[in-house]
Amino acid sequence: MKATLKSGYAADELKRDLVEKIRSGTLLPGEKILSERKLADAYRISYMTVRRAIEELADQGYITRKAHRGVFVNEKFRNLSSARNRTIAFVAQDLYDGVVIKLLAAIEWRARRSGYFVLVCNSMLDVTIEKGVLENLLHSNISGVILFPIAGNKNVAAARSLIAAGIPVVTIDNIYADDRIDSIDCDNFDMGYKATEHLIRNGHTNIAHITVSQENFRHNYVAQKRMEGFQQALKDHKLPCPRENITYLPWEYTSLPLAEIDLDNLGYDQARKLLLRDNRPTAFFVMFDEIASGVYLAARNLGLCVPRDVSVIGINNIDLCRRLSPGLTTIAQPFKALGLRAVEILLMRGTPQGDRCIKEELLGTLIQRGSVANLL
Repeated sequence: MKATLKSGYAADELKRDLVEKIRSGTLLPGEKILSERKLADAYRISYMTVRRAIEELADQGYITRKAHRGVFVNEKFRNLSSARNRTIAFVAQDLYDGVVIKLLAAIEWRARRSGYFVLVCNSMLDVTIEKGVLENLLHSNISGVILFPIAGNKNVAAARSLIAAGIPVVTIDNIYADDRIDSIDCDNFDMGYKATEHLIRNGHTNIAHITVSQENFRHNYVAQKRMEGFQQALKDHKLPCPRENITYLPWEYTSLPLAEIDLDNLGYDQARKLLLRDNRPTAFFVMFDEIASGVYLAARNLGLCVPRDVSVIGINNIDLCRRLSPGLTTIAQPFKALGLRAVEILLMRGTPQGDRCIKEELLGTLIQRGSVANLL
């Protein structure tokens, strides 16, 4: 049966169709494709439209012309699924985390659009499980891996082994400082800076920060960058950053899956201690939204009101932000864009131009609700 393409978009549609066939392995490296006249007949479009599409694909490196022989898929092309199944693995640190669920939704949507399935693996914040999953994937027929690694980058060697075996890896969030491993992330420094500056612009000068445990912080890239943004915003506005205004969660709260944590009390003890001081902070910047639950509860139990007596801002924009009363002001990560881009980077690994290491950061967006008071 012949395919009929819309006249106005014929060249783009033909290119898209040929690229999908090359990426999927329907057309293999070195394989001859139909002549331009046969393509014009098969797709019911003009010969000149086909010629233009073929020239553009040749410029992009997908195909090559051989004199007196025809047009062939570029022999240097190594498509993602060549000799592999059409499955992408998503290895997540904690499937109970709202952040992970939002990323997974975007990853699945983008993968399905390109004809791939997603295999989901939960490492449960256990580096041994994470290592075992990656090692097992090494011996599978998987097409690529999107890894949301556990903080500390302890399994970077396992990720490198996958790449060496021809299985591309893209990390999200706790990204690897390795020039051979692709990554897509939010600019955590910028989000910490934006959150703190929003409090400052609303007249707050005594601002506290609650972050992960001290043990976790030492190797948590995300927590470090968000704190650096917090400190830099204070410095740029010539405000003090006393050590006592930075407090850490207990170890167990950042080493256990969220399903095993009492979220209502997350950050409660730290916030209560700070709010009992004579010079108590007027505002809290919390490393991630869930910590806000404990701050709200501590304030309420001390007879204080959010935001009248204490303002709160978080990061991530998970569903909890709308359930809290008042709603939590936060910096939203573009989870959909992160998930989509992670899949696109994997697909890019199957193009002739996909040799350079990709390190990208997206910007978060301030979402204002009712948890920040204006003191000006």
